Amino acid sequence: MSPLGQRIGPVELKARWAWSELESSRFAVSYRKPGKDPLFDKRISGASFEELDAANQADLVDRITHNPNRSCLVSALDQFPNFKCEEWTRADIMLVRVVPILGGLTLEELVKLPLQNDLNHPIDAASKIPIDQEFHQDEPVIVLPVQSNGTACQLLLEGTLRAVLFLRSGQDKICVWFPT
Repeated sequence: MSPLGQRIGPVELKARWAWSELESSRFAVSYRKPGKDPLFDKRISGASFEELDAANQADLVDRITHNPNRSCLVSALDQFPNFKCEEWTRADIMLVRVVPILGGLTLEELVKLPLQNDLNHPIDAASKIPIDQEFHQDEPVIVLPVQSNGTACQLLLEGTLRAVLFLRSGQDKICVWFPT
């Protein structure tokens, strides 16, 4: 089920973010708990976010807020009371800036970079995915309005690899969680 048009708060968005990363070859290891992990089992079995109960969602929020690689990013969501899932065009998403650790470039500039010799970099990760593999977006990317050097802009907080794959797919629209 597409969340297009849906409105959610920052707590649910944090849980969705963590849920999407449980199947990531780049990030899942930082969420795994020792021993048997029922949330990973649910994700691997193909369960959807909507099938999770409140305790599972609270567990996801706890994992992402205590994840040293995500805590500073995810806290940015708390300044907004609600997010709405919107469709953005290719032109819209190309203008967003990526997080500073990726250079703070626009997405348009990022996709023009050569390989970075870092499998965690979205350009390198995208290069490992066959170009003819169909792009399917399970979870919207997250974009926030920010100030950069005194100028208003939009920051692609989460979903850079998905945005890169979207741009090379030729599809016209991408789903985005954006504050309302």
